Amino acid sequence: MNMINFQPHYIEGMKHFLESVLGEEKTLYVLEIGSGFSTPWLASRAYKVYTIEHDAAWYEASERWISGVYNVSLNLVPRYWETFINEINRGFDIVIADGADEEGARVAVMKAVWRWVNPGGWLFVDDTDREEYSEGVKFLDSLGWPKVSWFGEDIYGRKGRVDAYYRLPSFQI
Repeated sequence: MNMINFQPHYIEGMKHFLESVLGEEKTLYVLEIGSGFSTPWLASRAYKVYTIEHDAAWYEASERWISGVYNVSLNLVPRYWETFINEINRGFDIVIADGADEEGARVAVMKAVWRWVNPGGWLFVDDTDREEYSEGVKFLDSLGWPKVSWFGEDIYGRKGRVDAYYRLPSFQI
């Protein structure tokens, strides 16, 4: 399968920034909440991608898109995703929250996933301009992590905002 044809539905500025963070070495671990065309795109740029999908039909579609891709762990996790992430037992260099759209789920994700971002890592949250996610945005802002935001359109012309939070490295003196 030619993964180059898969383009994520990210806002262009976020996509280019994410490409620069991922680099060319394929050394980073990624946690993706919500699968899609982004899954094979990320797999072509990361060492390992752990993807959590809550929707069974979308999971089946994603399985076809990543068929034969060795560095993706695609998981159907309709509930108890925090338990699932804890069982992975590792931190991530990049966490992307772009799924769990049912009522209250995205905010719950936003309030939990920061714990799995490695020092020096990034947390990307899509659709942060939506009013129903404002509680989650306020929570993430309260962490005091440096933040970058992009406003724009994705490849389909859908307008929105993405926020990226940077977890500062831990320094020991």
